[in-house]
Amino acid sequence: MILLTTDNVFQVAILLSLIILFTIGIAWSSRKFNKPTVNLTNFCFAIAIFGLHWLRKLAVNSRTEYMLLFFIYGIFFYVLFYAVIVYTSSAKEKALSKWMQLTMALTNLLFYSGTTAFVIIKYYSYGYLWIFALALLILNLLGLLLSGKYFQSAWKLPHHIVTIVLAALILPLLLNQSAILLFMAGFSVLFLLYAKYSKNQTSIVISMFAMVIMTLDFFFHWIFKYVPSLLFSADLPENTLVVHGIISGVTVVLALTMNNWLLKHIEVTLSKKMFSKTMYIRLMRGLILVTLFLSSGWILTTLLCYISGSKEVMASAWFIAGSLFFILLILLQSNKPNSFYQPILFIALASTLFYPLLVYLPMMETLNNLMLTGILPVSQVLLHYLALGLGIFIVAVSLVRIYKLYPTKKLLRRGLQLFVIIFLIFIICTEYDNLSILLKTSQFKNLTINASPLTLKHLSHNTSLSPGKGILEYNRHLPYSIILLATSLVLIVWSLFKHQRFLRNISILLFSFSIVKVFLYDFSLLGDAARTALFFVIGLLLIGFSVVYPRMKKATSIPRKKREIVN
Repeated sequence: MILLTTDNVFQVAILLSLIILFTIGIAWSSRKFNKPTVNLTNFCFAIAIFGLHWLRKLAVNSRTEYMLLFFIYGIFFYVLFYAVIVYTSSAKEKALSKWMQLTMALTNLLFYSGTTAFVIIKYYSYGYLWIFALALLILNLLGLLLSGKYFQSAWKLPHHIVTIVLAALILPLLLNQSAILLFMAGFSVLFLLYAKYSKNQTSIVISMFAMVIMTLDFFFHWIFKYVPSLLFSADLPENTLVVHGIISGVTVVLALTMNNWLLKHIEVTLSKKMFSKTMYIRLMRGLILVTLFLSSGWILTTLLCYISGSKEVMASAWFIAGSLFFILLILLQSNKPNSFYQPILFIALASTLFYPLLVYLPMMETLNNLMLTGILPVSQVLLHYLALGLGIFIVAVSLVRIYKLYPTKKLLRRGLQLFVIIFLIFIICTEYDNLSILLKTSQFKNLTINASPLTLKHLSHNTSLSPGKGILEYNRHLPYSIILLATSLVLIVWSLFKHQRFLRNISILLFSFSIVKVFLYDFSLLGDAARTALFFVIGLLLIGFSVVYPRMKKATSIPRKKREIVN
């Protein structure tokens, strides 16, 4: 009651000193009479006194001049019960149980650090909390050093856990960003490091649990904060979200990489009933790849959006980020392939299927707006061709390495050849569209200069009436047919020199499809003179093909046995 009512600092200091002496006396007498329960009672009593003192400080008069007294008393309280726990754990007769020692150590940390943190935030600033955590960490390291020297039989695990918790708290308190993720990252790495030297299997389980919480926190922010800010917001992502993405991505990847390295060199064997060590390492590698892909996309996409000053480059930026990720990953793993190497090759090749959605459509929208407004964003065009080059490079790199891994898989090789043919035809046609729009820009700009603002707005929202759509409709007729014919002829020549029967059959099929398209589809849009000229050109092409093809096939043919080996 005196603590609750008095305002005299001197009286409070004397009373707290008497309480400290009283608790020390109880601890000594309980050891003499061999009564461990007395220590527990003493512990609870001191906590109650400390709580009453804090109730008075916060509820009666919250004046900051009492802060020095509070910190002095708090440090005495923390050191006192640290010494009590170490002393009772080293007792030879009827020492406290291990669970009781662990509970007392964690209670000492949580009670003191929690109340102190509350006061620092209320009266001072959040920025001082990391200094407080660092001071407690130094205090615990000093206590471990002294207890190891004078109380060698004491159980050190509770104090090791407290030290790990304090060390993991410093970084999130210092950066004031991604607190849960940073804490769990440091907690997981430190516990696995402790398991490496203590050979404690439980520490690995605790580290794994912290790692799961860390990755879940990363995925939560990525899905529910970052993605909506890009897709459903008209403005660029906030600076705090950008910083959060950079810190989170780097922290998660580093933590998982360090845990993977530590687990390889650890001598503790996990129970195969729950989780084998090999499976844990494989799962961690998979998490590293996934988080590295998401974080690199998060960082690179956001940076490119800020550099260009527009969110229009978001789709192309994502494709570029993914392409760079897979290219670097394939090149790094080529020297030391592992179980993830083959799936990565196929996933990288499949990622190019997103080219039409992420690269082609935004580019067509950009060129269409160019003809309506006369403004061409240079950054979007540069990113488009950067994405195109990276996509072609991924196809080439993946294809070469898959061929080396599967030299005898005929069905796989033929499927990949068909995929490459379709991909190249699509790129050639789309780039022809882009070139057509760029060449027609001045003509359409002159047409829209005299149009009313209402007409321009209608054109920009109605894609069926926009100039770009008109050019695409025109290109789908005879220009696409010419592209297909030229591509088929190149493939025929390539297949003859490379002695690939499947590729030759595909090229002949493509050539036949182009001829049929010209007769059944393109002729309906041409005049009489154009039809006559086209008939004449196609006739010459067919005659020349029928004369040259058998001779080339004979000149490039190989014996049957060698042909079977090649095919």
